[in-house]
Amino acid sequence: SRAVRRREERLRTALEGEGCRLHVHDTVITALAPGAVTPSTSDHFAVFTPYFRHWSQEPLRDPVAAPRAIRVPDGVGSEAIPSRTGLSGLSEGLARGGESEGRKRLTAWLRADIASYEDGHDDLSGDATSRLSPHLHFGTLSPVELVHRARAAGGPGAEAFVRQLAWRDFHHQVLAARPDAAVADYRTKRDRWRTERAAHEDIKAWKKGRTGYPVVDAAMRQLRHEGWMHNRARLLAASFLT
Repeated sequence: SRAVRRREERLRTALEGEGCRLHVHDTVITALAPGAVTPSTSDHFAVFTPYFRHWSQEPLRDPVAAPRAIRVPDGVGSEAIPSRTGLSGLSEGLARGGESEGRKRLTAWLRADIASYEDGHDDLSGDATSRLSPHLHFGTLSPVELVHRARAAGGPGAEAFVRQLAWRDFHHQVLAARPDAAVADYRTKRDRWRTERAAHEDIKAWKKGRTGYPVVDAAMRQLRHEGWMHNRARLLAASFLT
C-alpha cells in the first residue's frame, strides 16, 4: 500500500543518514514476490485463476536455516520493548505473538488439523483454520516455509491451504501494482459512497458489532476480543461495510 511504501522510504532515508543501506526482501512477506509472474498484457493479474496457474508453476526459493547468531554493528543503540501491561487498547483474548509461538502453532496444526482444512475452513462455527495470519502479517513466520511444509504434509487439506496462501500473494501483487486499491475502488463502477452523518454513525456501529446483523456483529466482536477474525468472516464483514 502507499502507507507501507512511504514508511519504507522514511526508513531508507533515515538509514542513509547513518551511512547504511536498506535491503528489502519481498519473499519475507509473500511466498512469491509481486511481479514475479505477470500476464502478457498487464503489469499484474486481475483474476485469481490464471494467476494461480502461473504461481503454482513457479519454483519457490528453499527455506533458509536460522542463523546461530546475529552480529550487530558497533554503535547501534537499543530501547526496551514495551510490556503488554503498559499498552492500552489490547484485545482481551489476544494470542501470544513471536516466532516461537508461531512455530508451535504451525507444528501442532500440521500434525493434527491440516487434513480437515479442505472441508472445514469455511465453517464459521468451527475452528479449522490455521490461525497463522497474524504471524504471516507481522513476519514471524515465512510464507515460503509454510508452502514447503504444507506441500510436504500432502493431501487435499494441504493443497487447499496452499491455495489460500496463493490468494494472499495474489492480493499483494494487486496492491504492489495498484497501491490506490487500498483506499479506492479497484474497478471503477461509479459507486455512490455515503458521506452524510448517518453514514459515520453506521461505521461506528459496524466497528462495535452493533449493526443488527448477527453474523457481521459476531465477526466484529471476535476481532475486538481476539485481535483476529475467521477468514470467511473477514469477507462478510468487509463486504457488508463496502
